[in-house]
Amino acid sequence: MKKLLLAGISALAITSASAFAQDNSSSVNQTGTGAVASVHQDGANDVSSVSQSGGGTVTVHQTGVQGSTSTVTTSADDRPPESTVTVTQSDTGGSTAGTSQANVSTVVQDNVNGFGLTGTGSTVDVTQVHNAGGTGQNSSYVQQGRNAVSGQVTVNQTGGENVSYYSSVTSTDNDAVINQTGVGNNSIVMQDFQGGAALATVTQNNAGGPVNSAYIDQVSDGFAATPAEFAYGAEAHINQDGSGNSSSIVQSGFSTTVAAGNYAENDQTGDGHSSSILQGGIDNFASVTQSGLGNWSSVDQGGNANSAIVSQSSDANVSTVSQGGSNNAATVTQGM
Repeated sequence: MKKLLLAGISALAITSASAFAQDNSSSVNQTGTGAVASVHQDGANDVSSVSQSGGGTVTVHQTGVQGSTSTVTTSADDRPPESTVTVTQSDTGGSTAGTSQANVSTVVQDNVNGFGLTGTGSTVDVTQVHNAGGTGQNSSYVQQGRNAVSGQVTVNQTGGENVSYYSSVTSTDNDAVINQTGVGNNSIVMQDFQGGAALATVTQNNAGGPVNSAYIDQVSDGFAATPAEFAYGAEAHINQDGSGNSSSIVQSGFSTTVAAGNYAENDQTGDGHSSSILQGGIDNFASVTQSGLGNWSSVDQGGNANSAIVSQSSDANVSTVSQGGSNNAATVTQGM
């Protein structure tokens, strides 16, 4: 077992940790803007912790025969330049068969952002690879909060069972892209945004696996400013390929004088599907496409200028569309 405890104070501090053994443990704490931290661990049951109090760049790379754990926390009190976090975890699963956990990644970005809507924003890139032959579970948790602006989050999970949770609070123009491939996938995206759009895309593949489950909730609350700004826009996509799929999208928008359309899409391939889209706000649009056996779809829209398109094929399809407001249009096509 090797333990590394490192601290950097300079805004240009560069901290690197590399270890090749079992039960590696690394802790990095940095203060000041523009800090850079790089951690590399190769072994089994690696643990890494990185904390930055002024934003900066973090790179964590963990490989081995068993799952690794990474925790990255970056925050600031004065809204500094953006934060960039990259976490890569991979394990062969050779010793994790029969266990409940593979790779674990936790990333928290608080009050770190780009320079307005045109800034590059803070980014998070998490990649987790686990031997599908094992029963371990990849777990990713990403949180962006307190004035996060133009955040870009990408989570890629492969092998075994995958769980992803993304949350943004009082953010502006943050995007989340979740890709999961394994025997069982579960993804939750929670976006609470203001003064800008939110985009969420979840793609799940589990050919022959028992379940895909995806849930996206986008809530937009208007706020007053000088000049006036309004919460607007929410776009969500869920793509599922496999058996036992379940999908739900919930959108709610707010605008007093500025109208921007919400868009939601569920695309499911395989059998045993279910899909539910609930929208509230202005200029909403929903599209559900299903192919396979035992499909079920429900679209509930409230507001103005709503449109819903549902296309189902194969056996035992059920569709329910409920619309409220004006200028609504619904088209449902069901296969033989």
